[in-house]
Amino acid sequence: MGDLEKPECDDGGPHRFMNWLEGGRTWFALAAVLAAVIGVVFDLGGGTIWAIGRVESPATSPLTALSIMCLAAAIISSDRRNGSLLINAIMSFLAIALCLLPHTAMMIGFTQIEFDTFRGQVGVDTALIVSLLAVCVMMRFRLPVCGLISGMVGTALVLNGLIGQTYGLPYFDGQMAPMTLVSLIFGLWAITSLYLHRPLVRVMFLSGSIGTRTRLMMGVSFAAPWACGFLLHHWYGVPEREFHVEAALISAIIWIMMAVTLASGFLQEKADQKRRAAERKLRQQAIHDPLTGLLNRAGLAQALSAQWQRFERQGVSAAVVPIDLDRFKLVNDTFGHMTGDAVLRSVRHALLPFLREEDAVGRWGGEEFLCVLNDTELRNLHQISERVRLALQAISDLPAVSHGKGRVPVSGSIGVSTFMAGDRGYEAAIKRADTSLYAAKRNGRNRVVFDPALRRTFIRPQRPESVLTA
Repeated sequence: MGDLEKPECDDGGPHRFMNWLEGGRTWFALAAVLAAVIGVVFDLGGGTIWAIGRVESPATSPLTALSIMCLAAAIISSDRRNGSLLINAIMSFLAIALCLLPHTAMMIGFTQIEFDTFRGQVGVDTALIVSLLAVCVMMRFRLPVCGLISGMVGTALVLNGLIGQTYGLPYFDGQMAPMTLVSLIFGLWAITSLYLHRPLVRVMFLSGSIGTRTRLMMGVSFAAPWACGFLLHHWYGVPEREFHVEAALISAIIWIMMAVTLASGFLQEKADQKRRAAERKLRQQAIHDPLTGLLNRAGLAQALSAQWQRFERQGVSAAVVPIDLDRFKLVNDTFGHMTGDAVLRSVRHALLPFLREEDAVGRWGGEEFLCVLNDTELRNLHQISERVRLALQAISDLPAVSHGKGRVPVSGSIGVSTFMAGDRGYEAAIKRADTSLYAAKRNGRNRVVFDPALRRTFIRPQRPESVLTA
C-alpha cells in the first residue's frame, strides 16, 4: 500500500502537525508581539527592515503594535479550561478599539492621530485585519462559524498584503509595513491553532494522505499565480495603472483555487471518515458474536494466539476456561428460542464482572463460552470459576429470562486448564480444558472440574495484583 493510500489519523493516531501548531500557539503569539515591537523600533530609527533609509517606506505605528499585543494576549488567554474568557473578551475589544481609534477620530471630525517621533500610521488594511482576527478569537466558543468566516476574510487580507509587498503595490489606502505584515502572519498561525477542532481547518493539518494532498495543492494554488504575477510586475514590466488589475485578478485566482482545494480536501476527509467507520464496524463484526456482543470464535482465536505468544516470549501463562450451559436444548424446546436467546445474552453480564481488561471472553459456539484469563494464580482460578458457576445459576432469576411457563433453569458446567511447558500451541490447553468440561457433565453438571495436570504444575506465590474479585 502506497503512502497516498494510507488512511488519515483521525482517532487515536498521531497528529504531528496539529500537535505542533497547538504546542506553538503561545510562541506564535509572542513572535507576533516581537515582530510588531521590532517594527516600531525601526520606525523610531527612521528605517525598516524591508528598505533601510527609505523615508517613503511604510512603518509600524505604536497603536498597531499595542493592538497586536492585545490580540496576542487574547489568543493566549483563549482557553475555556483556564477560565480566562473575560480576559479574552477584554483584550479582543482593546485590540479592535486601538486599531480603529485613528480612523474613528477622523470620521467624527478630529485630525489624524499621530506621534511626533514615529512615521507609521494605522492603515485601513491593518485595522481591518486586526479587527477581523480579534472577532475570530472572541467568537471561538460563542459563534465559531462566524469566527471562522471572520478569520478566513482576515487571512485573505493578509495574503493581499503579502502580494502588495512583493509586487510593490498598495492596497486600500496604502502599503502595509513589512514588520506589521510579519506580525500578522504569526498572529494568524496562532489563531489557526484555536480552530483545529473545525473540520474545514483540521483538514489542512491531517497527517495522512488527504492532509498532504490538501497542503500541497494549497501551496501550489498560492505559489503558481503569485510567481506569475511577480514575473509580470518585476520582469515583464506591466505598465503602472491607478488600479492594479493584474494584482487584483491574481489575488482572486489564488483565493478561488485555495477555496476549491480546501473544500475538496474537506469533502474527501468526510468521505474517508465514513469509510474508516465502516471498516471499523466490519472489523468489529468479524470478531464479535452478533447475539451476545462477546468475541466470536475468530476473536477468541486472536486472543488465544496473543496470549500464547506472550507465554512463549515471557513465560506468562494463561488459563483457558470453557463453559457449557446445561441442557440448553431443553430450554429452547420448553420455553422457546427467544427465551434461549435471552439466556445467551445474559451470560455476557454474568461473566464480565469477573474479568479484567487483559482477559478475554467469547462465545465459542452454540451454548458454549470460553474465558481466557491472563496470568492468574491457581487459587484465584478456584474462586473465579466458582463465582462464575453461581453467576450462571443466578440468570434464572433475571427478569429478562422470566417466562410464563415457570422458572427457566440455567446452570453451567466448567472446565479449567492452563498453558503448560511442552505444549505446542494453545490448542493443547483447550483440549485438556474440554476434557475437564466433559468430566463435569458426566459427574452431574453444574460444577467445576480442573485439569488433573494442574496439580503437577509449579504454583507461584500469590501476588495481590493478580487477585480477581467479582
